[in-house]
Amino acid sequence: MAFNEKNARDKASDNPVFDESWFMRQRDVLENIKKYEAHYEAHAVFKVELQEGLPHLSQASLEKKLIRGNKSFSRSEKDGQSVICMKTGDGEPRTVFTLGDGQTLEWDVSPEGKYLIVKTAQGGEEMGPLSLIDLSTKKAIKITRSCNSVQSAWTKDEKTFFYFRHPDKDTVPAGEEKINSAICTHHMVDNAQDASPTETEDEQVFAKDPYDMHTQLTMSPDGQDLVIGATTNFSGNSLSLLNTETMSETTLVEQNDSRYSLVFLGDSVYIFTNKYANCGKVLRAPLSDWKETPVDNWKTVIFEKKDQLIEKITTAGNMLIVHYSWDGNSTGVDCYVHHDDGMLNLLETILPPPNSFISEIYTEDSNDFALGVDTYIAPREIWKCSPDNKGKGEIEINEERVEPYYKPDDYVVDQIEYSSADGTNIPITIIRNKNTPQPTSIIVEAYGCYNVSENPTFRDTWMPWCKFGGAIAIVHLPGGGERGEQWHKKGIGEHKQDAVGLLLATGDFLKKEYKGAKVGLMGRSGGGYLALAALTQKPEAFDAVCAKVPIADTNIIDTDPFQKRNEVSGEWPKPGSKKHYNPLENIKQGENYAPTMIVTSLDDPRIPAPGSLKFVDELQKCDPNQKHCIIIEQGTGHGLSTPPNQLIETQATMFAFFAENLELKTKPA
Repeated sequence: MAFNEKNARDKASDNPVFDESWFMRQRDVLENIKKYEAHYEAHAVFKVELQEGLPHLSQASLEKKLIRGNKSFSRSEKDGQSVICMKTGDGEPRTVFTLGDGQTLEWDVSPEGKYLIVKTAQGGEEMGPLSLIDLSTKKAIKITRSCNSVQSAWTKDEKTFFYFRHPDKDTVPAGEEKINSAICTHHMVDNAQDASPTETEDEQVFAKDPYDMHTQLTMSPDGQDLVIGATTNFSGNSLSLLNTETMSETTLVEQNDSRYSLVFLGDSVYIFTNKYANCGKVLRAPLSDWKETPVDNWKTVIFEKKDQLIEKITTAGNMLIVHYSWDGNSTGVDCYVHHDDGMLNLLETILPPPNSFISEIYTEDSNDFALGVDTYIAPREIWKCSPDNKGKGEIEINEERVEPYYKPDDYVVDQIEYSSADGTNIPITIIRNKNTPQPTSIIVEAYGCYNVSENPTFRDTWMPWCKFGGAIAIVHLPGGGERGEQWHKKGIGEHKQDAVGLLLATGDFLKKEYKGAKVGLMGRSGGGYLALAALTQKPEAFDAVCAKVPIADTNIIDTDPFQKRNEVSGEWPKPGSKKHYNPLENIKQGENYAPTMIVTSLDDPRIPAPGSLKFVDELQKCDPNQKHCIIIEQGTGHGLSTPPNQLIETQATMFAFFAENLELKTKPA
């Protein structure tokens, strides 16, 4: 829900941000928001567009298929509800799980298809209960109350599995339930009549640093060793081995600034790493002595390819599949046939069209596999691949697939690049209507954090803006992962300010490239920090700014347990350091700041709302005309579980805000 004074007052008791003068100013701001919602045609137009498009978009985004033997599992919409269905052989699919109202869902299936693993969360939370559903008896087994991932590893008999778990809120100091991730083991009960073990009986078997984030859980073929990937930063990780009988642990790779992920295939073990290889390489060791051989001594079997970044490796049948990308905007997979002597022969390279990205690889026991292929302007396609006969064809996952509301042929994706003052080439992806070769209302979308690449994914909620002739400019900044670890390091820690400078340069470049265009800026989360830093350093660089759930006050890095990870990881400059920059502390009275909208949530588990509240409060004091506004939501968390009706309302208000300030006319281009 949007800002409600009663809800805010309920949170106000221990927070000095909420004083009476603040509430008085927010009443004025609410009138300002109503201007966008009621007095401008743009809000109503965008709201209708989103309402029409969302049913199509949500169905497309739910597509996921897992195959376990002769069983296939998929998630889709049925009678207005999100469900998981199971299909055995050529039989009819049956519903095995129905998601409750207002809930978000992660799910997986055990290796032999005996159990469905579900994690649900509600009301903006990201953590929630982890449960197993016995697919033969339909019995649900609650495993733990506090979990943020369904990733698990099972013994061969599926009587024991390992999973991630966080402490319950009432067992640790406030906020620390968001860290302190551990790995626990759960033993299944043989007799279905017996009571299931309670969550307190599960044993914690692995935990190191309280700020560890776990990246991998993989069981060895003999079930003797559990491979655990863990990291305290966003650059590299460690690999540890847990003996599943003695629960003793050994280290395969120490924590460092290089990435490692491991797969088993036949008589070999393969590791992908970017150590001494910015774009990545693949190493091999025989299964017979992989634990005794230092990883640095493993044989390189796939060498680094310039400008071809390895995203991941996986297996299908007797094949090793290597997934590459180029600048985050193009993608492909190499399919290698594995031989028992350790040799790899390249069987086929599969290349989707430019400006598309392989976001999922669905594998089977055979050499057949499927690829989930995303683009900026169309819902996901599923390609079924049979490399031995070089076959590729689209397959249906949902039984009733619908045509996209926004026709892909009506839109264009342009790739452009500019050279910054220091010689860095910055790639920009422009999404526009085909009838608008020179858009005059452009929104820059920026992230550039945590080694995350802005890869092609269907920008579903952005399509109405492009329909009416606006354009989206996705700037691929250092700090992201589009060009490997070197690119990531150019925008973190002491170099975070460099990313802000490049963002400002992007605005200048676009105004020159598209003469006469109005250019706005939108950043979310860590990208919201970049947006507000750019705003306070160069107040009129952009014609309007929107920051969603942003880090507006970087002092939280020292005070919030979850955000403390940013300092531990080196992703952000430490408060008090020479390179530290706090947007909140750099608002100057008398400056003419571009119109600014902030969207925050009172129950955001990652970035506390007071920073955004204080930022807008200070910004409003600079402007007697109240051109700055804030949308305060509740029940939406960090935006990952926003209910569709609230998503539509907020997005329509944001579009109306940008349409007013970037002079977009709401008539189809």
